[in-house]
Amino acid sequence: MDQDYNFLQDYCLKTRQRFVDEFFPPDVRSIGEGLLKPDVMAKVEWIRPTVCRQSCVWLEASAHVVPDGQSFSHNYTGLFHFRFWRFGKWYDVVIDDKLPTIGRQLIFVKSKTYNEFWPALLEKAYAKVCGSYSDMHTGRVSEALLDFTGGVHMHYELKTAPTDLWEIIYRAYQSEVLMGCETPPGVSKECLYLTYMDCCGSFNYIDLSDEDHQQLLVNENGEFWMSMKDFLRTFDNMDICCTCPDFLEGKSACHWISKYHHGSWVSGNTFCKNPQFWLRINEIDKACEQGQNNVLVSLIQKPDKRHRRRVAHHGIGFYVFMRSEGKFGSSFFYKRMPVVTSGPFQDARQVMKFFRLEPGEYLIIPSTYYPKKSAEFILSIFCKNEIHIQ
Repeated sequence: MDQDYNFLQDYCLKTRQRFVDEFFPPDVRSIGEGLLKPDVMAKVEWIRPTVCRQSCVWLEASAHVVPDGQSFSHNYTGLFHFRFWRFGKWYDVVIDDKLPTIGRQLIFVKSKTYNEFWPALLEKAYAKVCGSYSDMHTGRVSEALLDFTGGVHMHYELKTAPTDLWEIIYRAYQSEVLMGCETPPGVSKECLYLTYMDCCGSFNYIDLSDEDHQQLLVNENGEFWMSMKDFLRTFDNMDICCTCPDFLEGKSACHWISKYHHGSWVSGNTFCKNPQFWLRINEIDKACEQGQNNVLVSLIQKPDKRHRRRVAHHGIGFYVFMRSEGKFGSSFFYKRMPVVTSGPFQDARQVMKFFRLEPGEYLIIPSTYYPKKSAEFILSIFCKNEIHIQ
C-alpha cells in the first residue's frame, strides 16, 4: 500500500499511459485461490470500464473512503484510489481500473445502474487490502465495518440479546451508523446490513398476511422487512460500527470519551509481565446516568501477514482489576479476581466488551492465551465518565 497516488497520476498524464498496478496485477493472483473453479477462472478477462461502456458514472460517496476529484473523464488515466482504516491509521490504496469480467459482465460486485462502476472499484481496492478477492471473502462482517469506518465496534450475541435491542437498532439507524449481522455457520452466506439493515435478500419471511408482506417488500434496491422474532431466530450475531457510541444515549447531552493505546506482547512473558494500563474513572455526570453500561473496551491484534487467509490469530482477551496500593506483580494477581473479563479468549482479530465500572481506579491487562506469543495490539477505551489512562 506504499504507493503515491499523486505521483503515479502525474506520471501517467505526462507519459500518456493507462495505469496498471504491478502490486495487484489484473490476473489470477489477484483473484486468489479457491474462489473460482479452474474452468471459470480461464474465462476471466480484465477490462476497464471505459471499454465496457461508452459512458461511465462515478458516484460521490463517503469522502473518508472515496477521495474527491476522481472521474472517468477529467484527467482519466485508469488510476483510482480509496482509503481504509487499518489498525489505527488511514491508508491510501491505489488500484488500476481493470475489473474481472466474463463475457464483459462483472463477476463480483455490480450495480443495477449499467454504467456505474464505483462499487466494483471499491471492492477491488478492498480486495487489495485483504490480499486478494479470495482473501476478502475470509473474515467477519465486523472486520469490514472497522476497515471502512475506523470506528468503534459493538458486538451483540442475538441468543442473549439485550431487552432493548430494538431501541439500540433504531437509534443506530437514526444516527446513520453501519450495522451488520451473520447467520450461523452452514445456514447461509453472511449478509451485510448497511445503515437501515439493507440486506442481500436471503431471508425475507415475515409473520404478516401476503398482502401486507407485499406492501413491505421493496425489491428494487434489495431492501426487505422481517419481524424481530424472525430476525433473532435467523441470525446469530449483530455488529454495530460507528465513530463514537453517543447514539446509545438517544437525545442525551452525554458524550463518550475515547482513548487509544498501541502496545505489544513479548514472547515468553508471564501474565504479570503483560502490558498494564491504569484507568481512573471520575464521578459520573448526572446527565450520563441512564443505561447500565458506561465503559466499552476493544482489543485488536495486528496481523503477521498481508493475506487475510494466511493470518493465524492468537487467542486474545483482557482482564480488568480493581487497583490498590503497592506493586502489581504475580502476588497481586494471585490474590485478586478480576471485576470484568472479555470472556473466553478468542482466536480473532478483535475482542470487545461493554460493561459498567463504578468510579475508582482500575488495571486493564490485555493478554494472549498462551504466554510465548508476540504481537502488536491496539487497546481502545470508551467511557461516559471523565477518564485518565496511563
